[in-house]
Amino acid sequence: MFDELRAAFREALENFNKELSRDNVSETADRLLIGMKREIVDEKAAVAGVEAELEKTRAAITRLSSEAATARRREEMARGIDDEETVRLAAEFATKAEAHIAVLKKKEEALAEEFAFRQRTVEEMFARFNEAKELHVRLSRVMSAEAEYLAALGEGPGRGVGSPPVILRTA
Repeated sequence: MFDELRAAFREALENFNKELSRDNVSETADRLLIGMKREIVDEKAAVAGVEAELEKTRAAITRLSSEAATARRREEMARGIDDEETVRLAAEFATKAEAHIAVLKKKEEALAEEFAFRQRTVEEMFARFNEAKELHVRLSRVMSAEAEYLAALGEGPGRGVGSPPVILRTA
C-alpha cells in the first residue's frame, strides 16, 4: 500500500516534469501541484489516523495492565482465605488480560513502525512538492522572459522566427 502511494506520488512528479515541457505550462503545472498537495493532505490524514490508533492501543495496554495487576492481587488475597473459586476466576482473567497485552504490544510495535514510515513519506512528498513548486516558479520566470524577448523582437503568438517584423508607421 505504501509502495503504491509512493509510486503514485512519483508518477505525479514525473507527469509534472513532463507537463512543464509543454506550451501550456502554467495551467498544467498548477493542476499537477494541486494534485500533489491533495496527496500530501491525504497522507497527513492517514498519519493522524495511525497516530490515533497507536494512542488507543497504548491506552488499552495501560488499562489491561492495571486490570491484570488487580486480578493477580485478588488471586493472592483469595489464596490467603482458601477461596479456590475466586483464585481460579482471578487467575483466568489475569491470564487472558496478559495474553491480550502481548497481542496489543505487537500491534503497538507495528503501528509505531507504520507511523514513522508514513511520517517519512509525508516529509519526502513535501520535499518533492517544494522541488516541483520551485521548478514551476523558475520555469514561469524563464517563459515570461522569453515571451518579453519575443515581443520585443516583434514575434509573438502566431508569429514564428523569420517572420517579417511588424513595422509601425506614423502619419
